[in-house]
Order: sequence, then structure tokens, then C-alpha cells
Amino acid sequence: MPYKKNLTLDFHALIQNNIDLKLSEHVVLTWAYEAAWDGTLEPLEDDGIRYYCFTPKGFRDALPTLKIKTDRGIRKIIEKLVKQDLLVPHYNRQGIGAYYAFSPITQKLFKGS
Repeated sequence: MPYKKNLTLDFHALIQNNIDLKLSEHVVLTWAYEAAWDGTLEPLEDDGIRYYCFTPKGFRDALPTLKIKTDRGIRKIIEKLVKQDLLVPHYNRQGIGAYYAFSPITQKLFKGS
């Protein structure tokens, strides 16, 4: 996956929506959202919902400045984003892999960007 030159971090939107994220989690979410919408990632359409494949290696390759060296470190961030209702895992996660959709909350956070 290619590097992004700039990532837009909308801290005001996080505060307004009472979302508590560490900077690394915000960077991962922002990169994922921008990569999905700029065509970097190919979507999987299912029941009218667009899912995107987010792999630990893909995040590590695209975001080397985070210095996260293990799959486990990235998976922990992805799982926190799921718990915060920012990413929605595909219902057949075991069958198709690491596909996630953006929740309505996430779409609201990035609406202006």
C-alpha cells in the first residue's frame, strides 16, 4: 500500500462526538478512511455495505512512522476501533478475512473532509 503524504486529523469532531482515541488509533482510522475513499483499497460489496480489507501488514507498510512492529499491535488498534463503534467487522469474518465497514459515526466524523 502506498504512503499517504498528509492525513487530516479532525480533533474537534472527536471531541464533539465524545470519542476517546489515542493518536495512533486516530492515525490508523484516518488512513483507513482516506485509503478506502480515494480508491487505494478495493471494496467488497455485501448487502449494500462496502467493506474494506484492513490487514496488519498493510497498516505497518503504509504507516511506518507509528513504529508498530507486530500484527498484534495493529490488531489491538483495529479491535479498539470496533469496540468504539467506528469500524464494523464483516459478519463472515472467519470466512472472508479482515473486512470492515465504516460505521455511521465514522462517516459523520469525516463528512467535512
